[in-house]
Amino acid sequence: MLRVSDFTIQSYPPRDQRFETVQGVTTEDLDDAFLEAIEAAGRDAGSAEIVAARVSLHGFANLIRNSTWGAVLKLDCAQACLESNLRQLGIEPPPAPAARPLN
Repeated sequence: MLRVSDFTIQSYPPRDQRFETVQGVTTEDLDDAFLEAIEAAGRDAGSAEIVAARVSLHGFANLIRNSTWGAVLKLDCAQACLESNLRQLGIEPPPAPAARPLN
């Protein structure tokens, strides 16, 4: 399951000098969730198919993170990346973390 963190980013547009808190996932936590799902499915994390899927996951996650305001991989995008990559491997993804209110 994805571990969610709170990130404080400057609101858009930047001239407002306001900040907001968003729920996001680090690429390391996304990778951990991917590997946990692979292990739970009894698959070999070193197989060529899994390694290629992992590279694809990181590439897409980094693209999304770097093109998002504040350079944060938001929770919904991280969950979508994880689900898509696991389903392509025939593995059922873990449930999404419950959304929680932000202060």
